[in-house]
Amino acid sequence: MEKEPEGHYRGDVLREHQRTVFDDTVEFFKAEENNSGYIELPTGTGKTVLFVEFSKHVLESGLLKEQDLPEKILVVVPRVNLLHQTSGERYERRGFSHFAKNIPVSLYYGEKQDTDGDIVITTYQSLAKMFEAKEWLEEEERLNKKEMSLVPSIDKQIYDRLKFKKMTESIDGFGLIIFDEAHHLFGQKKRELFNRLPEAIQKLGLTATPETIEDSLDSVFSERIHEMSLEEAIDLEILSPVKLYAISSTAKVDQLELDSQGDYTEESLQDLINDDERNKIILDTAAEFVESGLQGVVSCVRGQDVLHARDTAELLSRVKITLPDGSTRFMSAAWVGGIRKEAENEQILHDFEKGFYDVLTYVDTLGEGW
Repeated sequence: MEKEPEGHYRGDVLREHQRTVFDDTVEFFKAEENNSGYIELPTGTGKTVLFVEFSKHVLESGLLKEQDLPEKILVVVPRVNLLHQTSGERYERRGFSHFAKNIPVSLYYGEKQDTDGDIVITTYQSLAKMFEAKEWLEEEERLNKKEMSLVPSIDKQIYDRLKFKKMTESIDGFGLIIFDEAHHLFGQKKRELFNRLPEAIQKLGLTATPETIEDSLDSVFSERIHEMSLEEAIDLEILSPVKLYAISSTAKVDQLELDSQGDYTEESLQDLINDDERNKIILDTAAEFVESGLQGVVSCVRGQDVLHARDTAELLSRVKITLPDGSTRFMSAAWVGGIRKEAENEQILHDFEKGFYDVLTYVDTLGEGW
């Protein structure tokens, strides 16, 4: 008979290293003095299933109720495609719909502002609307205390807007907020929203990149709950060893400008988009890998509505390759990006996973949650 895992976790979904992180997180938030912490795990080690299982535990154990907090959880993700991935509604064997089938989940973004579920998933952009809802509800309560005949006309207009918006949920309605890809809180506006959160609400962050040149999540959350480096994940055989190939080109980057997070600015990168010699190296390298039977992704230069990703995908599709059996064909390539409709990106990613494309090109889109 298999030995029951030690600690708080009693399921069979988490792997050993995830159980350790799970137990550390439960212990951290059980202490009343702890309400803000983050977890650092490399990409590919299962952060999503970890916080899904933790959310299940929080709701089923009554942890929030014990601390007089609302038994409702808000999960914040960077983009809409990650919102659907986290909910699992459009993906097989992923997210809450797969690992927490019995917990009601709602989505709050754009025109879809549903907050009825025990778990509500939103984006960092839509998080601001939760604060707007809080302000509307406070204003509604203030107006209801007055006799409407005495309310100035401008306030009556606000009251009518309140009724029209039907705001029923504010940020105060949650006992725990989980920030996926928590490094997005480095942005000034997102940090301001975080700092406005009620002190009592529990806050959990998860990221693979907890610091930049000028900032660290240690300045956002009170404590680092658990840390695993990429090297440790490889040593534990959680991740495959990394093979790094450096391909030289004549492009000069020493004159490029850096932004506050240590990334090259879009303006200074534009010359690289039209660097024919550098782009040919990309095409030749991709062809070499595809001819050996591999698929691949190409991270492209930012700017001009992902122009580099679009151009590179088109150029790749014109390259003829010779397969191991001696047959020849053109490479199959596609690009994904924010200027495509969400459904189009999802279909391309699905087709890539099924082997319909040899190469995907992108700018930022695949850097998180894929």
